[in-house]
Amino acid sequence: MRRFAILVIAVACAAAVGLWLIQGAPSDPAELAASLDTTWPRTVALVLLAAVLLVSVAAGGPRLKEVARAVLLWGALALILVATYAYRSDLERIGRTTLSAVIPGLAVETGGGVTVSRGADGHFRINGSVNGAPVTFLLDTGATMVLLTAEDARAAGIDPPRSAYSLPVSTANGIARVAPASLDSVTVGSIEESDVGAAVAPPGQVSSSLLGMSFLSRLYRFEITGDRLILEK
Repeated sequence: MRRFAILVIAVACAAAVGLWLIQGAPSDPAELAASLDTTWPRTVALVLLAAVLLVSVAAGGPRLKEVARAVLLWGALALILVATYAYRSDLERIGRTTLSAVIPGLAVETGGGVTVSRGADGHFRINGSVNGAPVTFLLDTGATMVLLTAEDARAAGIDPPRSAYSLPVSTANGIARVAPASLDSVTVGSIEESDVGAAVAPPGQVSSSLLGMSFLSRLYRFEITGDRLILEK
């Protein structure tokens, strides 16, 4: 037992020196003295404390070993909590990216921009808002402007008179006459644009509102990478 204690203390001393060297022992004599006054005592104290615990566990019998196991368990949990806190930004980013993949259409904040995952139908459907009213857009880079369904327009407080439907546009259902409009705000995630040029489709003419170039062209960047749409303000 005595030999074991001596061995543990010797290893602890070597570990203390090693830790101090890893932390960076200064080459300047003045800095070295200051380091010995501050870092060295703390390092030695921690390592010797671990050595005492090891010797105590070896000599203390079953009950002390149980206490030691409990201390190690709580120490491991504390280490996990500290690591989680230290890497919280990376973990949050990973969580958001995963959430975006699980819920297509959800605009997720990633690295200063917004990321949306492609849906099972191969299209990008983007949850946003117009004038504060929720709208699910279909990405259409071929559309010159944002196009709202009549239902989404009414929810946003826009209800053009019948005579306003005078602008001819090409849609999936053929040529349609839409009503020009100006949107106070269009929001996707944290990206918001004001006074966005748009049009309102007649009732039943289109099945989904379109996020077109009158919004996209204002962005610093929009890019499709694989199954992800990246928007940056």
